[in-house]
Amino acid sequence: MTTGMVWRKGIGALAALALLMATLTACQGPRRLDRENSPEGIFERAELRFQARAHDEALQWYNTYLTRFPRGPHATSALMREGEIYRIGGKYDTARKVYSYLIQHFPDSGMVSDAAVGILISYFEAGDFKSLARHADDVMKAIQSPVQRSEAFRLLGDAYMALGTPVSAVYYYNQADQRVGYRLPENQEKLSVALSQLSVEDINVLLDRVREDSRLRGHLMYQLGVNYLKSNREADGASVLTEFIRSFPDHEKAGDARQIMAATDVMPIASRHTIGALLPMSGPYQLYGRRAMRGVELAMSRPE
Repeated sequence: MTTGMVWRKGIGALAALALLMATLTACQGPRRLDRENSPEGIFERAELRFQARAHDEALQWYNTYLTRFPRGPHATSALMREGEIYRIGGKYDTARKVYSYLIQHFPDSGMVSDAAVGILISYFEAGDFKSLARHADDVMKAIQSPVQRSEAFRLLGDAYMALGTPVSAVYYYNQADQRVGYRLPENQEKLSVALSQLSVEDINVLLDRVREDSRLRGHLMYQLGVNYLKSNREADGASVLTEFIRSFPDHEKAGDARQIMAATDVMPIASRHTIGALLPMSGPYQLYGRRAMRGVELAMSRPE
């Protein structure tokens, strides 16, 4: 084979390779373009900008997604992101409109509960506690998840605390735990604070209303006893705490009540007995009268 023939074959191979590369590049171009304009591609770009806290740009891409694919696989996620962005920017009315749109147009979505909680959060973040309380019943109808219902009840408790109504806050904080079926530390702390702000009158009103909820009744009885002690009604406080321990020996506050009772010398009213005695403290029988008085005093000084 001559040198010229080898050279021509080499040129031909290079040309074929170049043509193959050009063909592959041409094929990849449309694919890349298709990916960028696909639902996944647009949503990914929106998410990347959201994670980078470029909220204005993210909002544009979420809008692009919803305009092109209003019923796309990421439509509800895009709406939730938009609602969050509006909340972050303090545009609470717009955020509520977005959440409400999701609830109305995607009733079977798993994000309906999240959107409903988002509505309540928007009221709370705006400091509009009265509106939160007023619209809560309607919004709660859309919340199916026990975890989200617990969160919603906690928000209601927070709203009523902000409004200076601890009686209602106690109810909702207690409901927050009941909805999930276990006790959350955050709810417990908030419940304790709300209980501590109840007056004796408030507690007695709640005790009349709460019949079946033994745990909440226990909390109320414990707080009533503490309130009596703080207001220097020691005998009343001791009586209530004694009854609380007897009725709810396994309550989470029973140990605290026992410590309080052990630290006080006051006897419950129910355990005292009033005895009257007419003793001769003068005259020829005063010696016997004084001895009897010392016996009575000694008996009174002994614990039962």
